[in-house]
Amino acid sequence: MPLTTVAKNLPWQALFQGTYLFRRYLFAMEPEPVEHVLVEGLEPDELTEVFLSAGLLKGDYASYYYFGEELNMVHGIYKPDEFEWYQYHVRGFSCEAGTRLRPHTELYWRMYPKRHMRLENLSVEEGVARTEEILDEAAVDYEVVDGPIVGVDSG
Repeated sequence: MPLTTVAKNLPWQALFQGTYLFRRYLFAMEPEPVEHVLVEGLEPDELTEVFLSAGLLKGDYASYYYFGEELNMVHGIYKPDEFEWYQYHVRGFSCEAGTRLRPHTELYWRMYPKRHMRLENLSVEEGVARTEEILDEAAVDYEVVDGPIVGVDSG
């Protein structure tokens, strides 16, 4: 990449990194004890490629940071209901066996910030089903696990 391009993008990169650090240290919490998907033998970076291929993007800088989180990806979805604007959100955590994914669907935070923060219309079940579809399509082996995400590296 030419030095002029690097220099031109430097202020934006500094802003993004500052936002990331702000998020990581001021809006951090433990993962909730919910149903999740265990992908054995694959690291979060490898799964990032799978989710990028399925149309997901890296998660917003404005989202909460969960301790140990190494993957944060989203995809906008439309539902024919009173809200219409939703997102499919998946977070990933390294563990001894591979990666634990915490997927869910929820109201899109930019359209419904208060309702999003109150977890209205959040569905772990739908998130797990969408994750299963993506992993099946990519021929990735996984196991759906009910209960807390345990044994996560807190990095």
